[in-house]
Amino acid sequence: MQQQTVEQNQKHLISSNFRKSSQKTKEYVTDLGAPHIESFNFMASKGLEMAIKSISPVEFEIVGGTRVSLIPKSASISPPTQPDSALPLFPKECRQRAMTYKGKTQFHFVCKIGSFVEPVQQAMGEVPIMVKSNLCNLHGLDPPQLVKKYEEENEIGGYFIIKGHEKLFRLLIATRRNYPIAMSRSSWKGRGKLFSEYGVMIRCVAPDQTTTNNVLHFLNDGTCRLMFSFQRQLFYAPLMMLLKVLTGASDQFIYEQLMQGMEGNMYFQAHCILIHVEEPEDKFNFLILCCQKLISFVSNDCCVEGCDSTMTWEATVGGFVYLQLLKEKMESHLLSLKYLIIKESKEKAKNKKGKFDPEDLRKCIRRSGTPLEIPFENFMATGNLGSRTGLGLMQTSGLVIMAENINWTRYISHFRAIHRGSFFTEMRTTEVRKLLPDAWGFICPIHTPDGAPCGLLNHLTGDCRIVTDFIDSSHYPSVLYSLGVTSYPSRNKKTQDLRVVLDGKVIGWCSSPEELVRQLRALKCQGKKIHRMTEIAYIPRRPPPAAGTIGGQFPGLFLFTGLSRFMRPVWNVENQTKEFLGSLEQVYLHVAINEEEIIPEVSECNLARLIPMPDCNPSPRNMYQCQMSKQTMGTPCHNFRFRPETKVYRLITPTSPLFRPSYYDLCSMDEFSNGTNAIVAVLSYTGFDMEDAMVINRCSMERGFAHACIYKTDLISIKNLCQDAKSAKTSFFRRDPTREEELAPYLDEDGLPYVGRVMEEGEPYYCWFHSQNQSYKVMKFKGSEQSRVDAVRFMSSGETTARIGGAGSDYAQASITIRIERRPYVGDKFASRAGQKGICSQLWLQEDFPWTESGLVPDIIFNPHGLPSRMTMSKIIECMAGKAAACHGKVLDATPFRFNEEQTAGDFYGRLLEKAGFNYYGTETMYSGITGVAMEADIFFGLIHYQRLRHMVADKWQVRTTGPVNSITHQPLKGRKKKGGIRVGEMERDGLLSHGGAFLLQDRLVECSDLTQVFYCIPCASILTPCDPIVNRHDTYKRSAYLTCQSCKTEKGTVIMEIPYILKVLIAQLAAVNIQIRLKVKMEEDLTLTSL
Repeated sequence: MQQQTVEQNQKHLISSNFRKSSQKTKEYVTDLGAPHIESFNFMASKGLEMAIKSISPVEFEIVGGTRVSLIPKSASISPPTQPDSALPLFPKECRQRAMTYKGKTQFHFVCKIGSFVEPVQQAMGEVPIMVKSNLCNLHGLDPPQLVKKYEEENEIGGYFIIKGHEKLFRLLIATRRNYPIAMSRSSWKGRGKLFSEYGVMIRCVAPDQTTTNNVLHFLNDGTCRLMFSFQRQLFYAPLMMLLKVLTGASDQFIYEQLMQGMEGNMYFQAHCILIHVEEPEDKFNFLILCCQKLISFVSNDCCVEGCDSTMTWEATVGGFVYLQLLKEKMESHLLSLKYLIIKESKEKAKNKKGKFDPEDLRKCIRRSGTPLEIPFENFMATGNLGSRTGLGLMQTSGLVIMAENINWTRYISHFRAIHRGSFFTEMRTTEVRKLLPDAWGFICPIHTPDGAPCGLLNHLTGDCRIVTDFIDSSHYPSVLYSLGVTSYPSRNKKTQDLRVVLDGKVIGWCSSPEELVRQLRALKCQGKKIHRMTEIAYIPRRPPPAAGTIGGQFPGLFLFTGLSRFMRPVWNVENQTKEFLGSLEQVYLHVAINEEEIIPEVSECNLARLIPMPDCNPSPRNMYQCQMSKQTMGTPCHNFRFRPETKVYRLITPTSPLFRPSYYDLCSMDEFSNGTNAIVAVLSYTGFDMEDAMVINRCSMERGFAHACIYKTDLISIKNLCQDAKSAKTSFFRRDPTREEELAPYLDEDGLPYVGRVMEEGEPYYCWFHSQNQSYKVMKFKGSEQSRVDAVRFMSSGETTARIGGAGSDYAQASITIRIERRPYVGDKFASRAGQKGICSQLWLQEDFPWTESGLVPDIIFNPHGLPSRMTMSKIIECMAGKAAACHGKVLDATPFRFNEEQTAGDFYGRLLEKAGFNYYGTETMYSGITGVAMEADIFFGLIHYQRLRHMVADKWQVRTTGPVNSITHQPLKGRKKKGGIRVGEMERDGLLSHGGAFLLQDRLVECSDLTQVFYCIPCASILTPCDPIVNRHDTYKRSAYLTCQSCKTEKGTVIMEIPYILKVLIAQLAAVNIQIRLKVKMEEDLTLTSL
């Protein structure tokens, strides 16, 4: 596929139209949230309809033998509305008022009591609504309209707003649905006697996205058992028993079906076993297929597939999990309503009040409450799934994450991140972390974190798509039969024929699979009869493996039309059109890549595509840059005043990079700039610029270089202050009239601080009136840094009057946003886009900085020793290209794979520098700022785009002399917030000793830690025996200067010594388990102090 390009110049830097909203949405930005939004739209329309149809009616008898039936009919979800009003509710209000963006849910079902039929429309509560979905009030708005609603003009959507915070469903990797996978797990041996490690696992997904797992186990006695689960309990059924139950076939027929091609209780059946197909015959046929694959696997005719390969993956998308949970809660509601009806009928019969009537039914419905609101809000707030079945997921926690908006790149990375699952984080194997070849085009090989989650948290490539549109495949069997597929019930006499399987349903046999695949692929490319997002995975039959070897994958033609699959576009040469391929079918196709098609969209994610010239860097540096770009202070959003985030970092003086990839302009990164252009001189100077450290020009800093600020928002609720619902309704914010002169310089009449006021620690922050105590209370500002009030908002809590207990005013609350300015300081972290991070080691005066012949003084001095060891050639290229771009007034392209060994990047940009009158190699003569003499060596001098990271000394410095200590060990607490100390560990100890700092070590580990005085008995060599005796409470006891040893009954041998308190704790704990410790000490002359 050809890469889309955008003209790169600097016209937008001087254009008067740059700040105006675009009339069209930028698809490169809004498509990031498409899988999440489309899955939610499916849930709210087709998915919800299919889920209701799949819920079985609840039938039971009540007292008197009356038959009662609860039959579900439909359900609906409404767009969000204002509390106690029909006016639309918008996300901006929910963010500011710490509300949940949710809509009302209605459940329609029919209740039959004998011959009486009662249609019921019950309110199930309010459930969270995804932003920009079809149910969102922002749906369909163009950029100017979104701006009027205080949103970003290219709002991504795809997240929920829960109590004012943006929450996002995490994309999780799941096993491919409705496909039998040959696996070997040693843990399966522990499932029972004779169980082996071999099995075939099937993750079955019904059309309504209900999911369950089945495993066909191979036992060491040659038999097979199928595992299925019911409410998280595992059951094992013999395969032959299931085959007999499903069709009632004879043993001879079952044997013939098992050997074909191999020469050489109804509720559990419908809801627990192979739920992706409905007919018993289809379940029977699929079990035959699984059994044959298991036998081939055990006999080494078929290889192990496992779940660590991308070809067996699909995504667990939030909308589908939402749908499963919604269906389960509605089923549980019908069951709970059943028990309420039975209980009510028993109580009525016991009290002899007559038969159960429709009015009693309505009473039970009212008592059932709103069973959806609290579970869904808690689930979205915590990410912990409260489900009785587990929904077929491998984890029940960590399903929802906070959509952190530290900067724009971090924010957009959440929408393309996909996690392997928390189960694999504890595994000690490296198999799950490998990047296998079949991941090409689907999983980015660059963007994964270093450390514990390496290889588990991945990101989708730019071209990878997740199927979220429902595909109607009901006509596929007739199409296959018309192309020569033989229906399955007919006896296959040709051993080379292959099965044709459609979404886990065996359709028939195919004698010419290559021709059939060619015809299907032609129909798929045309979009006629076969949908373009259909996956045609043809696994050819291989010759029998030689002795001692293992065969390939189990052969067959597998067609997939289900949701959540990975697809990516390629160019079909035969049909001359674009075709979408799945991860399984790609393995057996000849997919080539031409030189002009080596573009980042194919193999890289959105953050990796922002790295300039990544092909000139070592792979770890590109990985580091993906991580550091998410830690950069930049421009996270434009609607600061309407997004009361808890903590937001903002770069005040950002600039547009002059050397950047084409994707930078496609996703409009200039609107969310993350860095600053800096003039860099690469030389050794001052001695403070060792390796990655750098020296920054103090005058550049004072002119605004890399200045930033932090926004913090406090939401102050009267309800939380009062801790009493009744008094909260009559309490309010107000300045204390009896302290006008004292509070007027700090607080306005409404009791809130003035906008623009500079605040110090301990000053009045806000004042409120407590109606219960009839008193004013002034709260102090607790921040340790000087802060400025940026915005003050006064609002109601948004709770309905029904929830707060009657009519009247709502709870009052205020939102105060403060701004903390952060200039660059010694110790703050910076990073280039080549993945090289370093700290500011010194702010040097401009008078002492070197300068060029033209009078240019660099902003940053970088040590040349930091380049060879990191091998970041792209940083050197950027230094030359940035200089050339500034001279020619052009933005130069940094897209990778644009140069080769014959036409190098250094030569290209060197010639541009020559045209501008500079040295071909990018060097210049510089003069020392100390001596004023020209330096003998030419200095590499140019322009580099630097990022200021959010790791700053002001947030991390920690100093203490005395402070809080642990009550048990008497040692200082840890943690900056607790005013604790910095740990001096083994490496710090060894470092101090190696530098001769023994007395400093004594001071840190003893004097300033837990030094204490204890009594020591010389004859007993113990610190435990000298103690006060146990006396009667009526007796008088006077302690002498030295305690009496309770062992030798004398105080003459008792002295005072100093030891660490933790030693005393250790000796006491050992004595508690009958281990005695004797201390050998060296006595001093005065016999008062000793040392160990």
